[in-house]
Amino acid sequence: MDLDAYINQEVPQRMPTVYLKENEYSLGIKTPVVTFAGRKDTGQQIWVNGFLYEYCLVGEVLYTTDGDGNPKNMSCFRLAKHVKTI
Repeated sequence: MDLDAYINQEVPQRMPTVYLKENEYSLGIKTPVVTFAGRKDTGQQIWVNGFLYEYCLVGEVLYTTDGDGNPKNMSCFRLAKHVKTI
């Protein structure tokens, strides 16, 4: 599903996979983060156009963030550039 389809759902789905195009998000700084398992990794700030929340990109997955910018919960958003085509 793309961002427009996600925003305009008449019957919202819980946690669909939403692929974001490059013009639908803004990248911030890369910073050290602590993951759920207490593992240290590198995350990058991301803001999805039209949403007030900061997300954190770790690997190929976007997460919501806690007050310190660390990954909190997996998001439904994915970056379309990470989608592998056959």
